[in-house]
Amino acid sequence: MTGFERRAACYLKVSSVQCGLIGGRNSAVECQLPKLDVVGSSPIARSIFLLLLFTPALLRAQVTTDIFQPFHQGQSIELPGTTEYLGDLPQEAAWAAEPEPFHTVEGLLAQQVGWVAPGTPEALGISNGSPGVLFEGIPYPLESSAVLNWLPVVRGMELLDFPAAAWWGPTAATGAVQIRLPDAPATPSANLSLWGGSGGTGGGEAFSQNRVFSAEGDTQHGFLNGPSSDTLRFISGWQWETGNPITVQSGFLGSQWFGGDDWYSFFTSLKWASPDFQTIELKPFVQTARLEGLEVLEYGSQVNYHLNMAGALESQVGAGFSHDDFSAMAPPGLNREYLQNTETLDVLGNFLVNMAFRWDFSQASSAAFSAILGCQYLLGDLQLVENYDKAVDPVSLQDIREEELGFRYLPDWGLASSLKFVDEWVGTNPWMGGRVKIQWVPAETTLFAFQELHLEAEEEFLENPSGTMIWDTGGQVSWSFFQPLSFRAGGREISGQVFHAEAGMDCLLKDRARIFVSAENITNPPVSWPDLTAPAGRIFWLGVETGF
Repeated sequence: MTGFERRAACYLKVSSVQCGLIGGRNSAVECQLPKLDVVGSSPIARSIFLLLLFTPALLRAQVTTDIFQPFHQGQSIELPGTTEYLGDLPQEAAWAAEPEPFHTVEGLLAQQVGWVAPGTPEALGISNGSPGVLFEGIPYPLESSAVLNWLPVVRGMELLDFPAAAWWGPTAATGAVQIRLPDAPATPSANLSLWGGSGGTGGGEAFSQNRVFSAEGDTQHGFLNGPSSDTLRFISGWQWETGNPITVQSGFLGSQWFGGDDWYSFFTSLKWASPDFQTIELKPFVQTARLEGLEVLEYGSQVNYHLNMAGALESQVGAGFSHDDFSAMAPPGLNREYLQNTETLDVLGNFLVNMAFRWDFSQASSAAFSAILGCQYLLGDLQLVENYDKAVDPVSLQDIREEELGFRYLPDWGLASSLKFVDEWVGTNPWMGGRVKIQWVPAETTLFAFQELHLEAEEEFLENPSGTMIWDTGGQVSWSFFQPLSFRAGGREISGQVFHAEAGMDCLLKDRARIFVSAENITNPPVSWPDLTAPAGRIFWLGVETGF
């Protein structure tokens, strides 16, 4: 992978790619075309252009736009004021594209190695705390563990399995789930799905998008105990290009558990991009949330200044404030502010550095400092990676730290691997071990009887403060012998706990329609998995989806 050339005269960047594969939730492959930003004729732009034009080696990104790269490296995730490829970041981050719609967010996380799992008495390292939940960079304003239980999954989510507070604030100290709006597609599309399951569960999802507007709704029934077992989630986005250089985007998230909890969030982003690589963004927002009778109204704004020097150097400076009014608090108001800086440096395509620093201020606690430091060096198919991430837990006020050192091996012949040494600290309690990942997507000539085959396996092992080694093992495989049938299976086990497994089958029909069958918690232990609020034991699902 030599990457693509970054030139000042014609800077190419893909902000996001979405794709559905046969056997997944979408049978058609739908990818957004890259955005092309053309450098203007200002003196600054001409100076940078001449400097880079006569540089002996071409500046290039480590990762290309290929969405089929191992470990989702060709996907991009959101950073304050910009986006970056996963493959250009050494931190543990993943893109969850189009998960099965009958899961909650917690149910999705329970299937991922390294994340907190339902019924686990002792989570591994920093996963002992609940991750933060964000909607397009705006954090959920209350404690997140309850909303993770009932919030239905979203088609596009980023999973940040490291202390990400330097990007997204104190609620991301032990990791974060970022809910994203879909990017504008090349052609309009729409989907509708309905499903039902054992134990009286069921639901439906509808999705539609074009270049200006997107909407996605999901409802689930039968999951939760208490006053109601129904949940509803709706997300929509609008984007208007008022003419170069101003872009206006708005987004809305509405989610409701009819037993009493809810979360509603709205933002508008006004972005001004100059022809000399500079962008200024103003992002006001307002949101309300209710948790076990406690209500909060929050409003605020974020401001980002971003400088992009043809991809060789990206610099962001940001600030923000928010004001919270609680229903049960004296005095009812709480102010929060932050200052932030992120930097990414690409040294001739072989050495990449990313840094972020953030200071959070609040009336309720002293100032908190967070940092993200990462670097990687490219040696052909081998990537040497290292990162150090530090945050402050907003509840316990303990320092959360993680350091990783290792490599990724990404050859062209289908077998990819990653090995890292991991050192985590929760306050004064150390966790030390490692993480191993393997992904195999064989070429067609080695598939034997398989028409398609995709295999992933992952292991995380950490020694807890008392000296006991805890193992977290998981993986998944998907395959197809012939169309229209495809199959999948996966599972996860933590030391001393029950092995949880799932399996499913998709039957692809005509005109982007499919029938899907799934069995969760196959070994039938008397617990709820992967969704904590689902009926205990084995669950079967049957659904149908069609595209328009």
